[in-house]
Amino acid sequence: MSKRLAWIAVGLLVALLAGCSAKPTPTPTPTPQPTATTPAVAPAEPPAPTEGWTVYEVPDERFAIALPPTWGNVDMNPANFQASLNAVQEKYPDVADLVQGEAVALINAGVAFFGFDPTSEALKAGGATDASVQRQRMGAGATLDQIRQLVQAQLENTESIQKPINIQTTDLAAGGQALEVSFRANVTDRDGNPLELQVFQYLALNRADLYVVTMSANADLAGRYTPVFRSIGRSLAFIPPRRYEVSLDDDPVKGSPDAPVTIVEFSEFQCPYCGYYSREVFPKIDETYIKTGKVKYVFRDFPLSFHANAQKAAEAAGCAAQQGKFWEYHDVLFAHQDALEVPSLKQYAADLGLDTAQFDACLDSGTMAEEVAGDVADGQAYGVSGTPAFFVNGIRLTGAQPFEAFQELIEEELAKK
Repeated sequence: MSKRLAWIAVGLLVALLAGCSAKPTPTPTPTPQPTATTPAVAPAEPPAPTEGWTVYEVPDERFAIALPPTWGNVDMNPANFQASLNAVQEKYPDVADLVQGEAVALINAGVAFFGFDPTSEALKAGGATDASVQRQRMGAGATLDQIRQLVQAQLENTESIQKPINIQTTDLAAGGQALEVSFRANVTDRDGNPLELQVFQYLALNRADLYVVTMSANADLAGRYTPVFRSIGRSLAFIPPRRYEVSLDDDPVKGSPDAPVTIVEFSEFQCPYCGYYSREVFPKIDETYIKTGKVKYVFRDFPLSFHANAQKAAEAAGCAAQQGKFWEYHDVLFAHQDALEVPSLKQYAADLGLDTAQFDACLDSGTMAEEVAGDVADGQAYGVSGTPAFFVNGIRLTGAQPFEAFQELIEEELAKK
């Protein structure tokens, strides 16, 4: 099984994307949650039953996929992965080891979703019948036609794949198109014995993300599973990310109050990723969108407990804001992230020409601690767990993303106005 999975999950999914600007997201995969029971699926001929199917959706990963009611799934969120495997052990004790071996290999390969058929027939020859989803960040301007050419060339030059390979464009039930790829592969089972698999893939491009849905079965069972696989593949849906109602509180604002797009940043001054963003990305947003009146930018505090100086730095920035110098102080703190002790915080205030007596009294008294705590509480309510985290008109964007990620989302929001 491990050899088979290494080939499918790593060799195929990664090799197919070689040469493309694929960038994995730094955000942990959210937990799939069942949200419906009747997906809109357009089954192939012969039709596969879809009544009672369960739709699992992951809003922040922008996909939803339907599975037959007899199938199970493993929660691929690293934080819940082991607990999910324990649940598999309780529900399917006779196949738990096989499912666990497959799931571990897939999560190590960055797969975001794993569903499986736990029946003994599906596990013949050491090969679980399964469906997995991997999300890859693509370069700007990538097209399905370019992906088709890349996939065709890679598969044609892979010795273990039987020719010919079928690649066609197919419609997704929820809208949009994908490449449907099917082939047979000669690999080995968990014991090293020869195993022939029928593999189906659906490669769907949504914005700058490529979703690779890979499904496989023992070739002897392929006829039975073909319509099911096609229904699963075509059930792939791109769901809009959740739009949060984010409070601006009374925190520092930069830009026109009438700007059509509002960005709220939850950040802290000791976080190295926040520093990188502030120095390398934020200036581009400032020049392109804030100074041109298109974006209103709000900074909110989210100091992390394991950064010893982050709390007092956040309070100090609030004290500077009282004297109308937040953004200048903000820039100084991010330029000196290695020196955020209280004496340094006071020296920066003096260097900026602030009223030092007022500033020192504010910082020493902890006057701004409650304000900072309120920001943290609000951030946690919006699902923030790390920094930096952003909300672009309420749509969450996590991590020190490149300028292009903000540009894409901002332009989409501007186009709606």
